Amino acid sequence: MKSDPDTMAGSCNLHDWASLHTELLFIFDQAVPSEVWHVKARREGQISAWLVRRGSARLTVDGTTAIAQPGEWVIGLGSEIEQELSPGTHLLSLRIHCAWPSGGSLFSGNAVQILSATAFPKLERYALALLKIGTKLKLRNAMENPMTLFLWKTQLDFPTYLRYERTLLAWMGAFVAAMIQEGRAVQAPSGVDSRLAKACALIDSTPPGGEFPQRELEARTELSIGRLNRLSSQTYGFTIYGYWERQRVSRARQALEQPAVRIKEVAANLGFVQLSHFSNWFKRQTGSSPREFRNQLH
Repeated sequence: MKSDPDTMAGSCNLHDWASLHTELLFIFDQAVPSEVWHVKARREGQISAWLVRRGSARLTVDGTTAIAQPGEWVIGLGSEIEQELSPGTHLLSLRIHCAWPSGGSLFSGNAVQILSATAFPKLERYALALLKIGTKLKLRNAMENPMTLFLWKTQLDFPTYLRYERTLLAWMGAFVAAMIQEGRAVQAPSGVDSRLAKACALIDSTPPGGEFPQRELEARTELSIGRLNRLSSQTYGFTIYGYWERQRVSRARQALEQPAVRIKEVAANLGFVQLSHFSNWFKRQTGSSPREFRNQLH
């Protein structure tokens, strides 16, 4: 379906766009290990993008199912994910956090989309460029999982950071153009208070194992934490501390999905000294203990 890019691209001001949190979570290009051929998970505010090189990939997101064959991208945009891969499936796979602070998706329409790799060659080109940057950096794997390259603990110099950001933005630009061409409209907010946008951006840039940055939030926004919480509640339906907790839960789920990651290490990376404290916190947030959550994945 062809669409007019000018009417599908959405528009909002610079402060609103700045609140869109976009971050590469991992990328790989290889045969997928058998332990993740069939996975059920909940992923808030994430884009799952797979280019099938060999085998087939069935992806169900929020009740909508699509099956991709070699030479096709399958894109998942929703929350409730179920993936089923044929034995030996080889994927070029990216997972990107891309959502408004409210949790809303960047795109309207169904939660699953199939794209032809031939029709949109820039998606593969820029994905491979991202992977090349990661390989050169010898990025720390996802807590020693050889399948994935997670970025949030990686040290890099400024020129490399610029190359990484430029390449990620190039991939996102190609992705947005492809989705618009397929008839998807960009969903953009309007009228978000610039101080709230600054607060969300600060939280997004704070390591999830650190302390809640209350002093920095108050200094950057020139609002007390009480006023900032009220503003966030009125705009998004949760406090700014609630936003902080949502981001940490997302990190925890992301790590727990990796079979080789020890739960104790997930807890340590999120700043918990005691495993029991992490388990109790995770259960309060999600309704399941970390072990129960992991057992529910397969």
